Amino acid sequence: MTELLGLAGFRGAPLPVYDLAALLGHAPTTLPRWLMTDASTSIAFAFAEFEGHVHVGDEALKGVARGADANALLGESLAWNGTVRPLLRLAAVVDAVKARTPKSESSEGTVG
Repeated sequence: MTELLGLAGFRGAPLPVYDLAALLGHAPTTLPRWLMTDASTSIAFAFAEFEGHVHVGDEALKGVARGADANALLGESLAWNGTVRPLLRLAAVVDAVKARTPKSESSEGTVG
């Protein structure tokens, strides 16, 4: 999986780090500066730019009209500071990573 960048330690545990841009179908990030983890899984995502954090109500979210080639990892959009920005469906990104990750075979019952 080319999106896998390596491992990083978080709170004493190693986590695989994936290139978020590559997972979204963009060119791989050459120098990721930021890491984000998902609290419900053991996965981290690297990305190059962080534009800010904003807390908004549901009324600020808008559905995204999509064509046939739309990215299923993007959900609603947000109108913020005069710009409409797509919102990432983090659970869908985690599911996509898990679906692409080869399952390790169990070593139970083997003699070594």
